[in-house]
Amino acid sequence: RGCGGRIFNYAGSFTSPLYPNEYRNISTCFWDITVPTSMKVVVEFPVFDIGTKSTCNYNYNVVFMYDVTTDGEAVLANTYCGGDQPAPFVATSNRMIVKYISSMNNVGTGWRATFEGRVQ
Repeated sequence: RGCGGRIFNYAGSFTSPLYPNEYRNISTCFWDITVPTSMKVVVEFPVFDIGTKSTCNYNYNVVFMYDVTTDGEAVLANTYCGGDQPAPFVATSNRMIVKYISSMNNVGTGWRATFEGRVQ
């Protein structure tokens, strides 16, 4: 139930801090996910409830999805917020970074994400 970390695996899951309870502390968390080099990272959010769409404009209670290039550069690829379940995210490589910014105004239960490596 921590706030971020490095994950090296074929598949797994991670959650917003204290999920499924409301998380009211202001924090920024990073998950750096790497699967074997012959695969691409795919992330899905079976549960996603981090407030309302109105927070999207303020960059809090938001999940940012970054592709990591073969040169190691993190490139913002997508942003998720509100209560709508995001579509699966397919990275362009075997590595990606998920960034979550929460605020004192978080009224949702948080989120749960799963990831897996899929053959390219």
